[in-house]
Amino acid sequence: MLEAKEVTVLFSARGIVIPAVDEASITAEKGKIIGLVGESGSGKTTLLRVLLGLQKVDKGEVLFNGENIFKLKSRKLKEFRRLNQIIFQDPFDSMDPRFRVYDIIAEGLRYHKIAKDKNEEKEIIYNTLEEVGLHPADKFALKYPSQLSGGQLQRVAIARALALNPEIIAADEPVSMLDVSIRASILNIFINLKQEKNVGFVIVSHDISTLSYISDEIYVMYMGRIVEKGNVDEIIEKPMHPYTQALIASVPVADPKYKIEKIPIKGEISYDHFKYGCRLYPRCPFAMDICAKETPPLIEVSPGHYVACHLIKR
Repeated sequence: MLEAKEVTVLFSARGIVIPAVDEASITAEKGKIIGLVGESGSGKTTLLRVLLGLQKVDKGEVLFNGENIFKLKSRKLKEFRRLNQIIFQDPFDSMDPRFRVYDIIAEGLRYHKIAKDKNEEKEIIYNTLEEVGLHPADKFALKYPSQLSGGQLQRVAIARALALNPEIIAADEPVSMLDVSIRASILNIFINLKQEKNVGFVIVSHDISTLSYISDEIYVMYMGRIVEKGNVDEIIEKPMHPYTQALIASVPVADPKYKIEKIPIKGEISYDHFKYGCRLYPRCPFAMDICAKETPPLIEVSPGHYVACHLIKR
């Protein structure tokens, strides 16, 4: 289990110190897909980096199977790296263009000394390529990144992570740069890996419709804070935070007769919003005086469904 507990990360912008992540908690575990959603600037990627130990925290802790990851050293740190992998948003920039696909995947195997010999290394690589839909594997193993499409490269990125037999894979906008026609095939790979290999995922996206298709739980993030979280059906069918409602209302529907609901918030994220108790206050049509002064706590409104909004207390 990988969990961040009330972590805060402070960044400096225009001479002002702001919390990119503010007392946010998230839990990832094997066999479960967690979706982390919010518009650009919400702190999603920073929180993902915190989970993997790629970003230091100013407050809070990150635990992997009960141990603080920032205190891991030597062998334990190396094992943590193997068991918790990442898939980057841009598959073109995340691979060395001088390496063939075979060596891109083999690099991790060799570093962690997973394969006993060359034959086992080859078997692992070929099997993994087949698992992510790149077949015949021997054909793709010899190609360079420049010879592959975006969808094929993202499959290679998944194979590179999967070859190390991880427990958790963190994916930062894994389909945002891909054609709509192939997004579902990539998402289905994640679902199959969860079901067949018990791999856990944390998937960052600004598209709540994508996460509703693949996730078991959804965390809604706004300006560094988790404002709503719960089972995917609860979040999609009974959104209670105005920001979650706005994200769902913004999803286009392929029906010309469907009446689009008015998005209940206005404007954009601004650094000035950090001075308010609830950072959605300047954009929220339901804002009250208390919202400007006090940060709403994350409270449980139904089993497993948590919301941080002063409206819930009324």
